Amino acid sequence: MEITGTVMDDDGQPAMSIVIRDKTENGDVYGITDYDGNFKIMADPTTSLHLSGLTYAPKVVKLKGKQRINVVMSFDTQQLDEVVVVAKRITNKLAPEPTDIEIIGNQYIIHPKVKIPKEMFKPNSRVIVQPTLVNITRGTQRLFRPAVVTGREYAIALERMLEFDLSQDPLHPYYEKSKRIDGNEVIAYADSLYLDNPDDECRCDIFMYLVNYRKATYRDTVVIAKGTVNPMRFFDFNIGAKKMTDEKYIPRPKKQLRGDKGQVNLTFLISSARIDDSDPNNAVELDKMREKLAHVDNDPNSEFMAFSITAVSSPEGPYQSNLKLAWKRASTAKETILKFLNPGTVLAMQDSISLDARVDAWESVAVLMEKDSLSAEGIRDAIARNPNDMAAQYRQILRLPNFRNVIFNDYLKRLRRVEYSFSYSVMRLLNDDEIRQMYAKNYKDLVQYEFWRMYVNAKTDAEREKICRQALEVYPKFMLMANELAVILIDRKEADVALLEPFINERAPEELLCNQIIALLGEKDYVRADSVASMLMDSPVTADVKALAGAYNGNFQAAYDHFASRGGTNEVVLLLALKRNEEAFDKTDELPEEALTYYLRAVAANRLDKITDAFANLKKAFAADPKLKDVARIDGDVTDLLQQLEDEEKEKAEQVKLAKEKKKAEPEPEPVENDEAASTGEAAESSLSIGITSTKIGDKPKKEKVKKPKKEKKAKKEKTKKAEPEERKEVPESPVADTDSTRVELKAIIDSTGVFTPIVVTDTVALPAPIAGNETVDLDTIASEPVDSVSIETGKVEEKAAKEKKPKKVKAKKEKKEKKKAGGKEKQAEVPEPVTEEAGTADNVTEAPAISRAERKRKKENVEEQNNDKKNENDGSKTE
Repeated sequence: MEITGTVMDDDGQPAMSIVIRDKTENGDVYGITDYDGNFKIMADPTTSLHLSGLTYAPKVVKLKGKQRINVVMSFDTQQLDEVVVVAKRITNKLAPEPTDIEIIGNQYIIHPKVKIPKEMFKPNSRVIVQPTLVNITRGTQRLFRPAVVTGREYAIALERMLEFDLSQDPLHPYYEKSKRIDGNEVIAYADSLYLDNPDDECRCDIFMYLVNYRKATYRDTVVIAKGTVNPMRFFDFNIGAKKMTDEKYIPRPKKQLRGDKGQVNLTFLISSARIDDSDPNNAVELDKMREKLAHVDNDPNSEFMAFSITAVSSPEGPYQSNLKLAWKRASTAKETILKFLNPGTVLAMQDSISLDARVDAWESVAVLMEKDSLSAEGIRDAIARNPNDMAAQYRQILRLPNFRNVIFNDYLKRLRRVEYSFSYSVMRLLNDDEIRQMYAKNYKDLVQYEFWRMYVNAKTDAEREKICRQALEVYPKFMLMANELAVILIDRKEADVALLEPFINERAPEELLCNQIIALLGEKDYVRADSVASMLMDSPVTADVKALAGAYNGNFQAAYDHFASRGGTNEVVLLLALKRNEEAFDKTDELPEEALTYYLRAVAANRLDKITDAFANLKKAFAADPKLKDVARIDGDVTDLLQQLEDEEKEKAEQVKLAKEKKKAEPEPEPVENDEAASTGEAAESSLSIGITSTKIGDKPKKEKVKKPKKEKKAKKEKTKKAEPEERKEVPESPVADTDSTRVELKAIIDSTGVFTPIVVTDTVALPAPIAGNETVDLDTIASEPVDSVSIETGKVEEKAAKEKKPKKVKAKKEKKEKKKAGGKEKQAEVPEPVTEEAGTADNVTEAPAISRAERKRKKENVEEQNNDKKNENDGSKTE
């Protein structure tokens, strides 16, 4: 039996692609729901149907003999949550590649590419990929075209279910052929969406899921693009609006048909057609009418075209009598009026004079009384009782108590009047003053030419705009004034695309078409702008506008050919649009150093993977113009850089915050006494002193003592006096290192500067490594190291020492005798003096006593030298 029905979800929306089986999920497949959730199957009416679908919880429905059923499917949120967790943990998953959202005109273009691992894609599988454009600015979402890839076995089963008519598959229009790369299936295609707001902040999410016969085995959503790539947002299209220059569009003066009308309140004698000459008001009314008619009649450029007179009588009395009286009064008014005109004028318009007469209604009396705040209930009651019988109305109103005193005396006489109207033409051209007067009186009386004269003579844009709008109000098809108004609005950056739209066609003036294109580009309606540009002929006037409209619609090469010769920012922008990034990067060097230049250079550098340059220039751009940071948030070329910069700023802010908190937590230092502060300062100076060693080849290095704090000065002097003789005994003489001049020079340097400046060794000198703590140094090792040369400064010291070693002969004899006496002692003294060194720090360095073979050799040489000195002394004595 045929069973039909509809399947809906919890939200009341049709549930499509719901598989209907017999009894269980393993039962025979009866069919599948269509796009509207409807199905039609052949099944036993006593059986049960098992319904299942992607994202829905399975459901079993008993038919119980019904031939039509309605089913509501619930979303299986628990199953979907489990699927998401599993999908995130598996190593093999669908891998979409990052892409860009490119903007060309009003089209948002994406190129999604998704790799399907071979381990996941089985013959009984189907993969559905759905990209979505998320508009963050407006909080909306738009779907791109999905892509569907179906395994071989899945496709066979689907064909059988649909009786080999795949058109019934709602996803059939989205079938996509995948490519096999390295054994994996790859979905790659392109799609676009039309949007009106290319400056909105957007991202692209891609929703992917893989299903088999029964359920979804994988589901995931990934962001594949942030921001939009659109270099044309920086293009400066400051093209001025264009005025129409063809004089054929300027209106010409022509014969104008004008009209006027008026009303003469004349008093006639009761029940008579004669004007009451005793009433002074009649003379006033007639003079007013005479003046108006004479103005036209006496103008040689004016001509009466038509004249009409209508006499109106009051409603009291029989209707027919009143009507005849009105006709007579119309004839009387005609004779009176024609007396005011020249006979020639009367003769010329004899056939164009028309008369009319009528009896006013009691309704007019009621209106006049109510206007004066008087009750007119009696009159309105009479009208309501006798709606079409004026005689009956009169009889009832006549019996009203106020008829004689109020109605008859005050209001009926107001109804007795003569109305006239006439039309005339002006054959001459009005001067500007006359036009201005007419405009001030009623601008709707002006013709197109007069509006144009008013526009030309206007002094400000505000006046010109007002005149244009008034002219278009009276003459909606006045194209010249529409274009002039468009020029004013474009120059003010307030273009109105609706203003010129009624005039757009292939025969429209090229200036008007150009202005409409500029207005459309300003409104970011690039598609319509390109359509209007196709109506333009090639000419110098239209060249810029056509190239500009093409650039915003993807014709970058033609635009580059047109604008590149002008250089500047636009050239760089078009190179970026053409993806000629290396050239764009180089061209930025020719631009002025300003915020936009830095920004464009950062874009080009980022595309070329010059990350350091990109970061540096983007920081400069933000520093020069902080507003560019808002642009960067929607710009897909730099969103990654912006994210990293913001992360760095956030990290720095956190570090500063932690440093402040740490500083607050530390206790404040206690105040220091003056003596202690002075002592501390001296110690600091002392800690900067450096011991210096002068070295001569073959001699042992000797280190000068370090300057001690002033507090211990006396003690040190005494100690030094005692130590000096011992040092002379313990350490062999060095002709350079042990000279007084060297010590004096070093002491002078220390005393004059306060802080000893270390001597720079320019040549290679083997120096001992610094010793820390209680470590010791092997003097044999130090002494045995080869020393190639000494510093220039050391050489100078040696020269001074050599000079100092030339005393008088007598003094030299005494010194040699003292040396000879001390010679025996020096042989026994084998241990060198301990040397204290301070090299920029206050650490003490200890040297272990040791005697090397080199030391013994030096001592031996000293003994021989003493013997030679002794021999020379003896020779000198003999000479004396």
